[in-house]
Amino acid sequence: MFIQSLNGSWRLNQTETDTFYAATVPGCVHTDLLAAGAIPDPFYRDNERLQSWIGEADWTYTRTFKVEDALLAYDVVLLRCHGLDTIATLTLNGTEIAKTDNMFRTYEFDVKDLLKAGDNTLSVAFRSPMEYARYMDETMGEMAGWVEPMRVNSGAWIRKEPCNYGWDWGPKMPTAGIWRDIELVAYNTARIDDVLILQDHGENVVDLSIKLQAESLANADLSAKVTLSLDGANISETTVDLTGDSAEINLTVSDPKLWWVNGLGEQPLYDVKVQLFADETLL
Repeated sequence: MFIQSLNGSWRLNQTETDTFYAATVPGCVHTDLLAAGAIPDPFYRDNERLQSWIGEADWTYTRTFKVEDALLAYDVVLLRCHGLDTIATLTLNGTEIAKTDNMFRTYEFDVKDLLKAGDNTLSVAFRSPMEYARYMDETMGEMAGWVEPMRVNSGAWIRKEPCNYGWDWGPKMPTAGIWRDIELVAYNTARIDDVLILQDHGENVVDLSIKLQAESLANADLSAKVTLSLDGANISETTVDLTGDSAEINLTVSDPKLWWVNGLGEQPLYDVKVQLFADETLL
């Protein structure tokens, strides 16, 4: 698997305007405008009112990045967006690839056919969260009021951080942006789709049940190696074959190092490493 980060320097503009600002991803419109000196500190005095126009506008993030032939040689190339806030339209090299409407989830899109060796341009256009909230009020029926004027009740229509629309402890700042990592993910044959770790605590022992789900593209004998370690020292290691792209691994930790409340002891962390193999080749 190969991952190419698209974090870092982007360009930001109010959609359909020619004024561009340097932007940083992960981030949001407010942090980028503040860094550019385009708005005052929104937490100072009544500056909340001075920047309320931001949530009424549409905004677009744009970045041009290079892709090497080696990336395009992989079987699958995905655009993985860990967090888009919130009503967004994604366009790659002039072609719309997706629309999103949930700040809290990760999205993945197959973009191999749209990428090219050399320069590529990705834009993420965000719809005004205030306009969208009003649209939902008109479409679904006005949201019941309960704490106005501290917050905008219509914000409950959108899968977005509720306090963006105001709270008793903070200002109304409905923003937009790429608020978590964004990257290209390329892989061959198969990849790990999900890992679930369950614990069963007993007297001086912890039994771990590690459930693995893979996503495969080709007929291959898949296996997984799971390594449990503490402070860099291996405690347990086992390898299992996958059946139907899934497997369950059971490990036992004897005399486990416990996590203590601050001030009463240490807070040790165990590391679980899961590796996926196809025909004994590490993926």
